[in-house]
Amino acid sequence: MRIKRILVTTDLSDASAAAYAHAGRLARTLGARLLLLHVDELLELGVHDASELEQYLQNARDRRDQLIEDGRGTLTEFGVDVEVMTRTGAASEVICEVAETREMDLIVMAKQGLRGLSRLLLGSTTRRVLRHLSRPLLVVDGTDEGADPPDVDDDAGGYQRIVAATDFSLDSVRGARHAAALGKLLDARVVLTHVLRLPVLVPVLPGETALMLPDAFRGELEAELLGRLQQTCEDLGSELVEPAVAINAGVAEGLLDQAADADMLLIPSHGKGAVAATFLGSTTETLIKLSHKPVMVLPRRWLAARAADHM
Repeated sequence: MRIKRILVTTDLSDASAAAYAHAGRLARTLGARLLLLHVDELLELGVHDASELEQYLQNARDRRDQLIEDGRGTLTEFGVDVEVMTRTGAASEVICEVAETREMDLIVMAKQGLRGLSRLLLGSTTRRVLRHLSRPLLVVDGTDEGADPPDVDDDAGGYQRIVAATDFSLDSVRGARHAAALGKLLDARVVLTHVLRLPVLVPVLPGETALMLPDAFRGELEAELLGRLQQTCEDLGSELVEPAVAINAGVAEGLLDQAADADMLLIPSHGKGAVAATFLGSTTETLIKLSHKPVMVLPRRWLAARAADHM
């Protein structure tokens, strides 16, 4: 896995500070260049005549330019090169387009703070980016509940432990290779994790209710899964990678429990977008919604392209 060009997006809200911190720290650690992107979306302005409109737009531009410059200043404190780009249009479309045309190795964006029921809904820009993603994406929590972002003066630590999800599919096998490579780049432990969902239901005849797997067989299944994970870790050839089986009713919840003492989660996203009805594909959005830790998503198209490059 190579990370030399990082696209960090900003909507100029307070949540963007978390994206700046993680992008700046990664860029400094990996020797990467940063592209700071702000997209002005077309909004209804609520003004009544040309002079009022012009004054509104000028005030908005002045405020925008100052906030972008503040963002650049925050990023340069990490001692990295920062380029600034401002575009107009639909944010998700522009982000994906710029990431592709500029051949970015990673996109970093922050999710907004939401309360109550809204906390269970992923922001529209993040959701749309996920569904059209062709480059790795790191989503960080910009809320007050989010994990403390890296400090510009902290030269130690950073990302010491990464929980990487696997369901033994081709996508997740490919993802495990990149997780191991990322662990090496960051000098971080990688916990390759499979979630065993409970209760375990065993299908019988069509139309009949599935049977619950007895506890004794559950233990055997857990041991078998751990053995498969151990073999995968050995195949990766990295001493930084270790296996783990998490037991939970939900996949995202199991990964989050496993990541209680981790600094990042990594998940390969199956299918065309994050809502594909597969083990990990349907988990990606849920994981990002619930996690206060950074979540890195490796899209299927990117995984397939990287695999083809090494054939």
